[in-house]
Amino acid sequence: MRKLALIFGLLGLLSFGPVLAQEPSQIVLYLDRISSSAYSAELSFDHLLLHLDSDSLRLRPLLSSIRSADLIQRQVLLAEAEVAPGNCRSLALVVSVQMAVPAGSDSAGYSYQQEASIPLDLALRPGSSEAMFLSWEQVASADTARPFQTVFREVRKKLPPLTARAYVSNEGSGNLSILDLQAGEVVGCLRVGQGPRGLAVSQQNRLLYVANSQSNTVSVLDLQTQQLRAEINLDFGDEPQALCLSRDERKLFSANHGSNSVTVLDAERFTILSKVSVGTTPLDIAADPSGGWIYVVNSLSDDISVLDPETLQIAYTLQVGSYPVAIQFAGSQRSAYVANSRSGYVTQINTATIAVATQLNLSRGISDIAVDTFTGTLYCAFEDLNYVSAFRPDLNVELTQIPVDDGPRQIVFDPRGNLLYVCCAKSNSISVINKISGRVVRTIATGQSPYRVVFP
Repeated sequence: MRKLALIFGLLGLLSFGPVLAQEPSQIVLYLDRISSSAYSAELSFDHLLLHLDSDSLRLRPLLSSIRSADLIQRQVLLAEAEVAPGNCRSLALVVSVQMAVPAGSDSAGYSYQQEASIPLDLALRPGSSEAMFLSWEQVASADTARPFQTVFREVRKKLPPLTARAYVSNEGSGNLSILDLQAGEVVGCLRVGQGPRGLAVSQQNRLLYVANSQSNTVSVLDLQTQQLRAEINLDFGDEPQALCLSRDERKLFSANHGSNSVTVLDAERFTILSKVSVGTTPLDIAADPSGGWIYVVNSLSDDISVLDPETLQIAYTLQVGSYPVAIQFAGSQRSAYVANSRSGYVTQINTATIAVATQLNLSRGISDIAVDTFTGTLYCAFEDLNYVSAFRPDLNVELTQIPVDDGPRQIVFDPRGNLLYVCCAKSNSISVINKISGRVVRTIATGQSPYRVVFP
């Protein structure tokens, strides 16, 4: 009888026990760029309905309306949603179009609502993120009262070679955007943890490390296969913000905003080696390319912790300006520059003596800093003012102010040092600045709240 009771008990657990749900997938919808527009138009998406194998999901547009002028030479992030894994069969659109006709034309402006259904053949894997791209066209119509109508089509993208890519961490989307640097557009996305911020790339092993601030993890992605290699769990409450590798790329250092610490990881075995206490609320971390020391930017204690990568001990503590947020090294100049958000100062550190050299006054709160290693010019992002400043520290002179999209947060030069990529969190985009012309030459759509960009 006991055996029968045990068998029936197991059957009961199998029949009525909890069913483990598959990890949801993510769909990211972009409106692709256009080369030109016959007439000026404004699109309002009243209805976006994604038809899956056994269900339909209404998507909420991230933009209330889009002008055709905004689509010329740039993509737009239209919608994001978590969906059940499976197959996407079609996308139904209901769009209102307001057409404006040039002055002097025989036709007057007009508006209309149009329905469209786009067939899809998109497989969503559990835990994956899939990007879908739609092109919008104005097609001539025989209707004299409405000479143009709207047509939507799906566009397929191909991944460029690894050397022609960049990766952007989208804090608000929980994914990475894959950029085609030559085309200047998003061509795909990768799902990671919640609140991705800091990024680091191992050139030797072709690995990308992602600090997921809200899920207290570090994702490790294989750049050749675009697959997740590992998910490293940090301690609850660590809130990793920034990452850097040692010069030999054998150790990975994570600056933990929530626990005032740096976690040291084996970058090849994906295990935790140690945890080191630093100053209060670290926001950035970087390795000195000359000396190998690890510099940790502690925002609330207004200092820099300098960590010995071999002994894993704090060797120096340097007082800087009020609320430091970022650090950049100037290569062969044996200098590092620290952006202080509240004081408006840039602190220059002599990395040969590991001591503060001077303070440069920019009189405004700085969100990030980049160094032009060819000219020594500093580029400073001002998140609340929506511009990037070019500053010569040797002359103590501001050269120019370059307007960018809303909320510039992080800035970095491309590998050649000619273009400056500016992550603009409030506009879900990257502004690309040509340092020679001092102008934005391209705007690239990303996910929500882009935080950092890296180049493999």
